[in-house]
Amino acid sequence: MAVAYSDSEIVRSTLDGTSAAAMISDLNTVAVAAGWNPLPGPTGGFKYMIRSPQGYEAHVLIQDDLNYKIDNPAADLYNFRSMVIVFYNVAETVKSFDYQVKANGTFGLFQVIAGVCQLFISVPAVANGAWASVAGGIPFVPPAAGFCAVDAPVTITDIWWACGGSQFPYGFREQANAYACMTYYRNGVAVVAADNNNARPFAGLLCLFPLTAVNTYSSDQIPWPTITYSSHRPLAIDAFVGWEWSIRGQLWDAYLQTAAGTLDAIVNAEDTGSNGLPFIVRSITWHSQFYSSLQLIYEIEGGGFGNVAY
Repeated sequence: MAVAYSDSEIVRSTLDGTSAAAMISDLNTVAVAAGWNPLPGPTGGFKYMIRSPQGYEAHVLIQDDLNYKIDNPAADLYNFRSMVIVFYNVAETVKSFDYQVKANGTFGLFQVIAGVCQLFISVPAVANGAWASVAGGIPFVPPAAGFCAVDAPVTITDIWWACGGSQFPYGFREQANAYACMTYYRNGVAVVAADNNNARPFAGLLCLFPLTAVNTYSSDQIPWPTITYSSHRPLAIDAFVGWEWSIRGQLWDAYLQTAAGTLDAIVNAEDTGSNGLPFIVRSITWHSQFYSSLQLIYEIEGGGFGNVAY
């Protein structure tokens, strides 16, 4: 499989959704276990530096909504108890949308997959809940030299993305395209989609790249075409992420399947390490959408794991 393995800790856990304090405490435990570097934090929350295996960095804030409003009076938060998650560049001169996750007991339990530089939060078995999921992180970036090098590359100084955490279920929990409130950032410039449902995939917003027929978004498309083997088994392809109609990188420790799966199902797959030995990767189906499903790897078994694919 074409996976960008981080060779780093991956934490799969749960978050208590009955209060903001409990949720933030649980997420802090997960973040530290995943290798996030704590920074001096605000009242009612925590701040971290995340660093990708390639050395790209960003800051992440988690804080309860009441204290976030005190620290950021202009913040346009919805009026319910929540955990706020914000991504920043290291200088903290550029920020993402203010993502909110309900922490008022509406959802009693959340699930989380956290790696050294990326985060996925959702409610088990819920695919379209408002303020029920958020995701973000620093992607793998093609190197400027070597086998995977790109032609005439632009030098990347920093890069990250984020989506979800709003009234609209338009993030990677639901589908391969992120619309309202998505954020993408590269080299000092961030684009944040408005908190409304007017955004469309044609606008070049944050997205994954499922393998599907070219007329998927056509007005006369055939019903949700999938591209699979003749046995109808889906292909496993790179979990590319991008914006402005270009692939910008790849999710770490993840892959896409070219057909819908069962939401939150555990999938076992086999890969081969650079030493030629097989190993098992265990993943959870993070979204299932007509012609694609996103698999987030959280566990690796076997002696063949090594420098794989990249």
